Amino acid sequence: MQKGMVSQCFKSSPQFTVKDIFLDNHSWDVYRFQHKDDLRQVEIDEVEKMLSCRMVAVVFLCIIVHIVMSLVLCILVVIVVCVPVVVRIIRINGQSR
Repeated sequence: MQKGMVSQCFKSSPQFTVKDIFLDNHSWDVYRFQHKDDLRQVEIDEVEKMLSCRMVAVVFLCIIVHIVMSLVLCILVVIVVCVPVVVRIIRINGQSR
């Protein structure tokens, strides 16, 4: 992460997250290294979960987009392939009467 990111974020937008604070200047990495004997595993786990939260959301979003795109593709295949076949069958049946 860039040095001084929180201050840059604050200048461009008054909103920044707790995650930004932990990642700014590698604050969490430095703190974790300096206090490795004092930190409990549950504290480390919770901070790591918070820091990876956005990544999990992005992966989940990608999965949802993939599913939606697959459904759209299936619908397009039905429209492009099946509908003309059905129309052709209807015309043939209509002419034979």
